Amino acid sequence: MEQVIIGGSFQPLNTNTKYNSLVGGFSWQDTELYYSKPVSTDGIIKHLRVKLSAATNAAGFTFTLMVNGAPTALAFTISSADSGSDMVHEIDVTGGDTVSLRAVDNGAGSVTSVAWSCVFEGDTPNESIILGGTNLPTSVDTTEFGRLMGAWDNMGIGEVGEEQVCPTAGTIKNFYVRLDLDPGTSPDAYRFTLRVNGLNSDDGAGNPLRVTIIANNKTGNDTAHEITVAAGDTLAIMVEPISTPAVATGVHWGMTFVADIDGESIVLGDTTQVLDNAATEYNQIQTEADSTAFDTDEDLRLQLCQVCVLKKLYVILAGTPGAGNSYDITVRVAKADSDVTVHIHDSDTAGNSGALTDTVALDDYVNLKSVPLSTPTARAIKWGLVSYRAPIAGLENKSANMGAKMIGAGLI
Repeated sequence: MEQVIIGGSFQPLNTNTKYNSLVGGFSWQDTELYYSKPVSTDGIIKHLRVKLSAATNAAGFTFTLMVNGAPTALAFTISSADSGSDMVHEIDVTGGDTVSLRAVDNGAGSVTSVAWSCVFEGDTPNESIILGGTNLPTSVDTTEFGRLMGAWDNMGIGEVGEEQVCPTAGTIKNFYVRLDLDPGTSPDAYRFTLRVNGLNSDDGAGNPLRVTIIANNKTGNDTAHEITVAAGDTLAIMVEPISTPAVATGVHWGMTFVADIDGESIVLGDTTQVLDNAATEYNQIQTEADSTAFDTDEDLRLQLCQVCVLKKLYVILAGTPGAGNSYDITVRVAKADSDVTVHIHDSDTAGNSGALTDTVALDDYVNLKSVPLSTPTARAIKWGLVSYRAPIAGLENKSANMGAKMIGAGLI
């Protein structure tokens, strides 16, 4: 199936070679390792597209998909324009490969913000990828929690503040973890566990989805266990230091989401910053970091999308709006309200958009809008929604159909 990966950063892109996360996006960095996140299942990455906040000069920027720290053929230059794409090249990836986005300034100078998107096409029906992690150092003596999906996470000791909400039913499997640095000397280690609704995940036989990386290693995976999740479940990553590691390190992970409905993939966001209780505000739909606040300037919170249907918006507030008060949370498409909206009022702390859907066109901007009604209590917020692309007939399982394709092409 095909998954639209949504990205964009309101942090300026300036001179030299810079890197960013393929999903979400945060401040541009000089070091590729900081955003190098592991893919968890086999497929291809294609249809890379970028929009800039302003047109470049003739020199422009070159954008490239990076795999395992090396540039790929999925690349293009934006010159004397504000957008560009590569709709031709398709790059194979497999479980354990790492991906990131590179931007090379050819003499353009700088732009205020950049939005991007691409498509992951998995080899197996129903499968999409989750990318997450942080370059910020882990604690060597305290258990912390991190958000499942996004570019950059300020991990914290409070799990509730790091949770995101799953918008649809499926399973999570193929947990890959990569550390920036070796934890130290054995038995120094870090243990990473998927948490569901504030508890260790459970495959039904008492086994969590968990990866432990011991000193002298920087990667690990759990491809043996699968965790069933339902719409409305909260998800987080627990990070435990073992034997007081000598080295604090950035950490990056990837997982496979297997939707019950083929064609569905998930988009997860949240912020620990509270909503304004008087002003209309906007945020990225796939937030850069859990500290990314809603802002009254919509142009600072735009990300790029491709053709899909957005639906199943689930929202959880950190508390109630209060009696007679409410928040309306709405998906925006091309800077206009979509039909996908959630109304949370009075003593409620959560809601969802039900059967409401809306269609996104190629290169539409997407984001989220918050409208407070009757001065509600300011609350932090987390959300999840579904991006749906109808499965392509005859292409749902590449390996199963390879022989037929080769015969049809006259190769065998």
